[in-house]
Amino acid sequence: MAMLILRPGVTVLVIGAPSSRQDFLTCTRGGLGARIQPAYSLGDFQLIDESHFKSLRGLLFYFAHRISKELRTPIKPNDVWDDALGAMKSLTDFLERGVLEHTQSAFSMAADEVDRVFQYKVRKAFFGMIRAWHKRGRQTRFGNAST
Repeated sequence: MAMLILRPGVTVLVIGAPSSRQDFLTCTRGGLGARIQPAYSLGDFQLIDESHFKSLRGLLFYFAHRISKELRTPIKPNDVWDDALGAMKSLTDFLERGVLEHTQSAFSMAADEVDRVFQYKVRKAFFGMIRAWHKRGRQTRFGNAST
């Protein structure tokens, strides 16, 4: 299952008790890390301040900063964020330019307790963005600025 994450355009959904999801993520991260050392970001939605859920910009800007801090990206979210283009395009641009262009191996994002988003108005746009990334990843090499 760990190798599935390495395939472009793959979305893995793990449903189960929190302990089983965490065990999967820990085993996957450990298994992959031992072989290719991918860039990896794990977000726990229980640790996100309530204020970040009030707007899509707030939530996505938070994620960009969290990923940037965890991976020590050379390009920061503020370097590419453009409110005129919107939060979804800005986060996508940050991931492409700040993360993928500077990563030699795979990049995986994982989120725990993501069902917390369902109680907020941002849910439709947030999951729509994830779905768009999934489709784009299957059609192109997501992260290649020329595609």
